[in-house]
Amino acid sequence: MRIAFPLTLRRLVTTVPLRGVMVLPFVLPTVIPNSHFWGAIQANTPTTTLVGLLTFGGAFALGWLAAIQLTARSTQLNRTTRKRAVDHLKQRLPTNRLIRERSQLEAERKQAEDHLRKTEQWLHHYSQLSPGNIYTLVEEPDGTIWFEYMSSAVETIHEYTAEQVLQDAYLLLDAIHPDDRAGYQQAVLESKQTLNSFVHQWRVVTPSGKVKWLQGNSQPERRENGVVAWHGVVVDISDRKQVEDALRQSEILNRTILNALPDLIIRMHQDGTYLDIKPTTAFPIEFPNFKLGENIRNFLPSEAAEQRLDAAAKALHTGTIQVYEFPLVVQGQQLWQEARVVPLNAEEVIVVVRDLTPRKQIEEALRQSEARLALSQQVAQVGYWEFDLEKQASTWSEITFHHWGVDPTQPEPSFAELLKRVHPNDLAYFQQNVEAAMTAGTPYHLDLRVIHPDGSIRYLDSRGESLLNSQGQVLKLIGTSMDITERKKAESALQESETRFRQLAETVREGFFVFETTTSQYSYLNSACINISGIPTNPSQTDQEYFRGMTHWFQNIHPDDRDRIERALQQERQGSNFNEEYRFIRPDGEIRWLKSQAFPIQDEANTIVRIVGTVEDITERKQIEEALRDSEERFRRAFDDAPIGISLVCPTGQFLKVNAHYCSLLGYTEEELLALTFQEITHSADLKTDEEGFRQLLSGEIRSFQMEKRYITKQGMTIPVLMNVAPIRDHDGRVIYCVGHIQDIRDRLRVEQMKEEFISVVSHELRTPLTSIRGALGILETGVFSDRPDKAKHMLQIAINNSDRLVRLVDEILSLERLDSGKVQLVIEQCQVADLMQQAIDGIQAIADQAAVTLSLTPLSATLWAAPDALVQTLTNLLSNAIKFSSPGNTVWLKAEIGNQESGIGNREKKLSLTPPPLHSSPPSPFLLFSVKDQGRGIPAEKLDIIFEKFQQVDVSDCRKKAGTGLGLAICKNIVQQHGGQIWVESTVGQGSTFYFTIPLDNRNRLTKTNDQ
Repeated sequence: MRIAFPLTLRRLVTTVPLRGVMVLPFVLPTVIPNSHFWGAIQANTPTTTLVGLLTFGGAFALGWLAAIQLTARSTQLNRTTRKRAVDHLKQRLPTNRLIRERSQLEAERKQAEDHLRKTEQWLHHYSQLSPGNIYTLVEEPDGTIWFEYMSSAVETIHEYTAEQVLQDAYLLLDAIHPDDRAGYQQAVLESKQTLNSFVHQWRVVTPSGKVKWLQGNSQPERRENGVVAWHGVVVDISDRKQVEDALRQSEILNRTILNALPDLIIRMHQDGTYLDIKPTTAFPIEFPNFKLGENIRNFLPSEAAEQRLDAAAKALHTGTIQVYEFPLVVQGQQLWQEARVVPLNAEEVIVVVRDLTPRKQIEEALRQSEARLALSQQVAQVGYWEFDLEKQASTWSEITFHHWGVDPTQPEPSFAELLKRVHPNDLAYFQQNVEAAMTAGTPYHLDLRVIHPDGSIRYLDSRGESLLNSQGQVLKLIGTSMDITERKKAESALQESETRFRQLAETVREGFFVFETTTSQYSYLNSACINISGIPTNPSQTDQEYFRGMTHWFQNIHPDDRDRIERALQQERQGSNFNEEYRFIRPDGEIRWLKSQAFPIQDEANTIVRIVGTVEDITERKQIEEALRDSEERFRRAFDDAPIGISLVCPTGQFLKVNAHYCSLLGYTEEELLALTFQEITHSADLKTDEEGFRQLLSGEIRSFQMEKRYITKQGMTIPVLMNVAPIRDHDGRVIYCVGHIQDIRDRLRVEQMKEEFISVVSHELRTPLTSIRGALGILETGVFSDRPDKAKHMLQIAINNSDRLVRLVDEILSLERLDSGKVQLVIEQCQVADLMQQAIDGIQAIADQAAVTLSLTPLSATLWAAPDALVQTLTNLLSNAIKFSSPGNTVWLKAEIGNQESGIGNREKKLSLTPPPLHSSPPSPFLLFSVKDQGRGIPAEKLDIIFEKFQQVDVSDCRKKAGTGLGLAICKNIVQQHGGQIWVESTVGQGSTFYFTIPLDNRNRLTKTNDQ
């Protein structure tokens, strides 16, 4: 295409044919300013480089051919002369011809030299004037690089001279932008390896700090010596980058306009057949299942179809664009669309359909917004005005007319007429601000008094700003006005109110102050505020300036509170309210608690101008609060740390609060219990009694009640407790909640059971030998065996045996009591382990024989420091128990072995480990391990933990059948622990039991300390 421009507006114009997503072709013209001419050249750097290289090569070839022509004749003449000299020339050389040819050759040579010189000059000028930096870069096999040639353009681009670069090629490589170095090196490497052209763009940072975009185009060659040389050109494409970016943005914009336009574009035949379409997603299209070649009559309403066909006919007939709007219901949605029908050729038109629905909605919204704005201005009584300086004309809103007392039906007054309505006292100030806005563009904001025609004076809040042109000249003034007469009256009333407030502030007990942030002074302090500070009113301190500073106030704040108050004051200066309690040290040393509350007051610019607040002496309240806190703390500690369960229960039975012991006892967390009622965890058999007592409490029939009940834990266990409940009532006598105490009585019940069993056992054990003794003595007393001395002796023996049994029983009880109380002094001596074991076997052998039980001894030859009698008693008790629970024919084994802490107890892992007394350390290394094993009935697992307690037996009936007291194992445990050892049992029901105990081999020091204790 051809476009004509005036010479003064000469531009570079390019036209780019484009084709969008539809078949409609169009042309995109691009106008490039003359200032971007070099950018256009740089945009075609490869072509420019190729032309330069071709020109250079052509000139070189032309010079080379000319040189050959010039030297050919001279060479022939020289060769002929040499032959002549040696008489090799057979014929005579035509002298005239040679001279003529020599002259011709000389002329051709000069002509070639002149052409070559001009070519070299042209290349030199091209190199000097070319915006590109022409170079030859050489890379040695060892990686060293250097420039073989560098044009002077390098100084313009890189800010280095050609000489500097020829001396140090790395100046240019080091200038590459850090983000582009990797890409540059990769491009060079690929060009070197493939000998393909190097074409790359990168950024450099010049010594002056400029960042430039460069493009390099070069052709590599590998020379015979292995070096690689690149011949190329580098151009500054920074401007081109900007142009490219602009072009890219322009292209994106154009393509976006085409492809992302919310328009539906259709190529249609005059008969209504759709030939092509560019769809849109901006609105529902009128033919979702459209196929090319369909006629609009098949899918458009008849009225809409005829309207479009008529528009197409008019467009083709008149050659003009036909525009019409039409409503259409598409896919159930009401749309309002605009169609533009453009003639394309003799039979086809382009139909551009645009959805006007959003615009219609926006127009309606804008209309409503303008109406609301006008209404809001009307309601707020804000006037708007403009003043055009060039035309000296004003434009006012209706409200502005009313503000200045001008009839809205009349034209806007001139500026001179306006000045006549300004109050004389405000006139100079008003003129000064308006003139500053007109000349310097200074905005203004002032309170202005205007005089209405009826003589009334109104206060206006007048604001004005300047609108400037590109040269900074003021074009017009715009502004607003608001009638603030009522506000001014309110301010006057406020001043009167402040006066009354000051009078009132002097009569209240609380301190009141007003602090001015601009001067850091108190503008007002009432007498109560000064009195609270405790400052004596001597003559030197009655000066108001002293109190306005009040620097001593912060200094007298308690040191522990000062940092907190300082942080709160900083937040107050940033707009937060101040509400703090702190301690204040009065001049007499008394510490008073004060509460200060203050809030900042801001001006129109949201700048804090003053702080208003109160100060209250809250010392008495703090003392009451402290006493209350102490009381609450004591209650909390008593509640939380109580060794019994305490709960607060509402009248419905819901738990309100429970202490830790309550939770631990029942296995619930506090949150879980608070979600339950006491009825849900009470044993069903106790629930009725519990609820009846609770009812009597609530009704006031009883003041408290106590009962033993059972709770069901979270794990399903039944726990007996002793419960005490009392109600807490309000002033009206209504129950707020009930306080419940529960005490775990499992130990008490267990002790009672043990006591009963003990009484049963002791009474049986004591009564049995006493009965035997009394019976035997009674028989002897009758004299029936007077003549039968053997029988009498037998009766006496029965009495003696039972008396011995009675003595042993009493001794066991007393021994256990003495062992528990620590009254028994164990006599430590050196013992032989084998002897102790043998003594125990000998002492129990008769019982084993009587029970038909075999005793098996595995003696150990070792020396032990211990109380021998106590250890023999322990072994005897364990052997006696093993025999009692063995059947005839069974075997009981007694064994001893030496172990240590490192190797463990015979590599046997203990099933039960009893903790020694607090003063006893764990068994030292080495130690002695005794074991007594039987083949009896075994011990149930639930009994293993308690079998060593007093009066504990696997079966209570054992005390009668086996003549046991339930004290033997407790005695064994006590003796072993006093020796610093441990005792435990391993048992399998139906297979037998093995009792183990350990004794340290050297107990001299330990038992001495234990006895001393």
